Amino acid sequence: MMNKTRLSLLLAVLFSAMWQTVLAHDLTELYPHKRAMQSANRYVNKGDMGGAHKEYLAAAAWGHKEAQKLLGLQYLDGQGVDQDFTQAYAWLKLAASMGDSRTSIAFKDMLSNLDEDTISDGEKAFSKLQKKYGDEAALKKRKKWVRKELRNNKSTGARGRASRTTQVQISLSPGRMTNVTMGELQDTLDAYVDEFESKMKNS
Repeated sequence: MMNKTRLSLLLAVLFSAMWQTVLAHDLTELYPHKRAMQSANRYVNKGDMGGAHKEYLAAAAWGHKEAQKLLGLQYLDGQGVDQDFTQAYAWLKLAASMGDSRTSIAFKDMLSNLDEDTISDGEKAFSKLQKKYGDEAALKKRKKWVRKELRNNKSTGARGRASRTTQVQISLSPGRMTNVTMGELQDTLDAYVDEFESKMKNS
């Protein structure tokens, strides 16, 4: 069982910027994890941490490290879910996989305060999470989504013969449409895979 004083200190460090969501008005708003995090932020503002938990899970499936960290914190503190140090261990370890220093320090600090049984159970839970939420699974999910989005948008322009200058209309959020070129769209979607893959290789 974790020492309560250590738990409080750990939460104080990690919750400082926990609920900040950047709502950038650009094409990256198309990214599924951003939409999920924006939805989670709305739940947080309403005080519905259970609703936020579901959206964090959705974002985490795309490899979003902040969402994975927030899930770990929810389990660590029992916000919107039952307190569960095993799940906190698993999610924080997953979130630390790309080397975020704050998450890595928090995970190591938590690790030093857990008993051997909890750590053993946490490793088992971590192995299960990796199958659905690990970086390899997230990369495959992103690549599949990008192929689908490009295919769908190319079919709306020039009857499938869209070039980089072809204009297409996309929805950034419900009721808000914008016109972009296929080149702009493809570059944005490609970055969703390339940037993530680069972080994987450098971690």
